[in-house]
Order: sequence, then C-alpha cells, then structure tokens
Amino acid sequence: MSITCPACRKVNATQSLCTRCDSDLSDLIRIHRHAVEAMEIGTHHLKSHQPDKALHHACISWNLEHTAAAARLAFFACLMQNEFDTATRWYQCAAMLADGAPPS
Repeated sequence: MSITCPACRKVNATQSLCTRCDSDLSDLIRIHRHAVEAMEIGTHHLKSHQPDKALHHACISWNLEHTAAAARLAFFACLMQNEFDTATRWYQCAAMLADGAPPS
C-alpha cells in the first residue's frame, strides 16, 4: 500500500508522516484500512449470496477510495440482484480505473 501526500504529491509507503514534507498521513492510512475492511466484508457477503449487503459494503469502500476492486464488487452484487443498468455503470467505473482514467 502506498499513500500519496495531498500536500506535496510524494508517494509514501505506510509511514504516518510524509517523507518529503512531514505532513500527517495517519488519517489517509486509516481511511484506506476502512475501505479494505469494507471490501473484505462485502466479498464475504457476495460469497454468502447476500448481494444487498455486498453492494452496501462495496459502496462504503467506494466512498472511501475509488478503486477498481470496489467497483467490481458493486458490479457483481448488482448482477446478482438483476440490476443491469446499475451493474453497467459499475462496470464502466471499474474499466476506467483499470485503464488509468479517473472515476466519474
């Protein structure tokens, strides 16, 4: 995991302070951990055939960090619920992130 400092844009490992400008990155690290935790819970719900709960946790993760993994989880959860229009939007988000484009 790496965190980009919002002050100087330096990519840092998991240190709580930026190695260039000493900005506090601990809140960003905490946000990332919560996003990962929401993904893990959502994945568990998807595997347990609970797509509504999976989608809820995918959205939590997405709101914390726009990642392709969160978009893919939401995509699969929507497919399981036959919400094809919403699934298409999540698929597009995942594809844009995989291509390196910023999410919409």
